[in-house]
Amino acid sequence: MKVSIIVPCYNVETKIDRCFASLEKVGLEFERSEFEVIFVDDGSSDRTVDKIRDRQVHHPQWSIVALDANSGSPSRPRNVGVTAAKGEFVFFLDPDDEVHAGALHAQYCLAVDESADLVRTALELAELGKPNVVVDRVAGFKADAPPVAQISQIVRSQSTTNSTLVRRSLLLDHSIQWPEELHMGEDTIFLLTVLTRARKVSYLDEPGIVYHKTVSVVRSATQQYSARDLASHLTVWEQAEQILSSAGLSYLKLRGAVAVRHAIEQLYKFDSDELPDASLLEFSAFVQRHSIAMQSLKVRPRIRETLEALELGDITRIRQNLRLRLLIAGSDLKFIKAAIPALEVVYDVRIDEWPGHDSHDKERSAELLGWADVIFCEWLLGNAVWYAEHKKTYQKLIVRLHLFELTRDFGLKIRQSAVDCFFSVSAHTAEDMIRTFEVDRTKVRVIPNFIVEDKYAQGVGQDRLFRLGLVGPVPKRKGLLKSLRLLYSLRLQDSRYTLTIYGKRPEELPWVIRDDDERLYYEECDRFIVDHGLSEAVSYAGWVDTSTELANIGFVLSLSDFESFHVAPAEAFAAGNQAMFLPWRGVEFLYPKQYIHEDIYSMRDYILANREEPIFQASGAHGQEYVRHNYSLTSFTRDVSDLIASI
Repeated sequence: MKVSIIVPCYNVETKIDRCFASLEKVGLEFERSEFEVIFVDDGSSDRTVDKIRDRQVHHPQWSIVALDANSGSPSRPRNVGVTAAKGEFVFFLDPDDEVHAGALHAQYCLAVDESADLVRTALELAELGKPNVVVDRVAGFKADAPPVAQISQIVRSQSTTNSTLVRRSLLLDHSIQWPEELHMGEDTIFLLTVLTRARKVSYLDEPGIVYHKTVSVVRSATQQYSARDLASHLTVWEQAEQILSSAGLSYLKLRGAVAVRHAIEQLYKFDSDELPDASLLEFSAFVQRHSIAMQSLKVRPRIRETLEALELGDITRIRQNLRLRLLIAGSDLKFIKAAIPALEVVYDVRIDEWPGHDSHDKERSAELLGWADVIFCEWLLGNAVWYAEHKKTYQKLIVRLHLFELTRDFGLKIRQSAVDCFFSVSAHTAEDMIRTFEVDRTKVRVIPNFIVEDKYAQGVGQDRLFRLGLVGPVPKRKGLLKSLRLLYSLRLQDSRYTLTIYGKRPEELPWVIRDDDERLYYEECDRFIVDHGLSEAVSYAGWVDTSTELANIGFVLSLSDFESFHVAPAEAFAAGNQAMFLPWRGVEFLYPKQYIHEDIYSMRDYILANREEPIFQASGAHGQEYVRHNYSLTSFTRDVSDLIASI
């Protein structure tokens, strides 16, 4: 038998189908008797084993070995696979990746032609929302070069992701196994051990597998960088240095810049505050032991700063340096400023506040950009366009869209390839963004607006049950005239009802005066007030502190033609009161349906039924709990942190 393909599996029932499809093509390149596929299940608790057995019926050269309990890493399943293998060569394939059948056959032929113990290939990288690219190419690899030169080229040029055909007798003769004691980095140790023991190494300049890079929207328990992860990396680097020293080489000099940078970036990304001092000091001791190698690494200034802090060994300085640097940029930051203190608990935060949609201090922005790890653009306006154009490839950029931006063309100007994630405050607004600006759907997320729930004064007193509130009467889509008609219909039943309007009066805004459609609308509103005897029942209060004022308003109205989210109703519930909605698009996904009414008359009847405090409290309880659960500052900062960790 020529080749044994070993596939370690653990709970991959939803991800293994493309692997199956690629393995079925291997039969087009090899005779059935020339290859086998050995699936080694590592104690899966889902239907992985069942799926393999279902496919196995059609492929007699496929087999499965099921381990009794999960081992915690792919190493043990791979070792079990080697023991069971019959092929002259073994090939290791992860269950969520694909093998290029033609390349596998070419690897085998090259191994035979050159009497190689090991054949490496390039790698095809697949990432959601991006075109596949070929990486890990070894430029100028020479088949007749000295082994040390070949090893140097491979270690310097390639990741250790599996794309290796290995002579099985090499593993058996030298008792080479995958290191089962390592939590991560086991592929590095295995590859380096094989490279230094192989009599002949070959390289095929085409991708051997398709490696699928997974991106999760929500951070899972495994999407973090723990003390165990850091300890594993330090152990791997020490072992790698030892292994290559037998060939007169240094792992840290060849690959250290990539390996150390990756670990440090994980510490930035996943809140190093959660790591104990002992773990960071262990990293510090490693840097100190390998000071000469660390100083020789070619890394960007931010990584160099961290290495210098680690070499000094001052834990306070180390922790400060490892905090992810979050830059918040944009004009009119009213929607995000309240979250900054909470974000500062996790991140080092700086602000680039623009005076206008497309105007800013370029020198100041450039200085802040040089400092940042992640840029958070509040509004998809000129700020997002500028940062997308000027960010470095190692920096992450996220852009939040509200509603206003859909009426501007900045979304058409932005270099979308430089944006790691767009997110909006609601699903329907996100859909509008995708359609209007042709944004790649795979880059879009939804994170709702938030309120700082603890700061709201709580409503008391029977009088508030007869007070309606409208926050922001302009533009006309906000539904002022509908609010007046609702008030009139209520007062026909009970003259105690009043309406308070918060925000600037329409006539105070020059753009309203200049827009005939808007101006005529508000003139109609004024006439309605006079003609229906509402002058004493309607008042304008200007802009106020809603965290105290809305305690006095029993019902906050959301009668708009459309909204992206509408924060004021959430504030009403946070103040212990209620909000009333007409069915604008998307509202049913943002607020409970019991507060959404088909028309103002259904709304009128609901409000009239809530004139007693016990009834009012019982009716509002669900909305109040809903807002606390879904729109808290805690939820928002968690979602933003998860987003940053996922990109």
